Amino acid sequence: MTEFKVGDKVWVESGRRHNELKEVTIDAETSRSWVIYAGSYDEIKFPKKNPKGMYDEQGKIDYEWHNTHRWRIGKLVDRCSPEQLRQIAQIVGYVEETK
Repeated sequence: MTEFKVGDKVWVESGRRHNELKEVTIDAETSRSWVIYAGSYDEIKFPKKNPKGMYDEQGKIDYEWHNTHRWRIGKLVDRCSPEQLRQIAQIVGYVEETK
């Protein structure tokens, strides 16, 4: 897990579109949160224990790769044979429901 500090450049999801990231700087911290000031009166807090939605450089790269490729990969998965689909299920940890 990345150790953030005040002054770090990070990326957060844009309020307008959830598949776009916006570069911001961590402006402050509390005992439990990282704080980013989005405007004069707006602040965004991210919990230090799990700053979901706030990314470092590698997290930004992974986020963009995921958003670019997941739909294309999903379309290919739809065309897989049952055997290929079973292999994918095993890789992703899918557990078949029993009735």
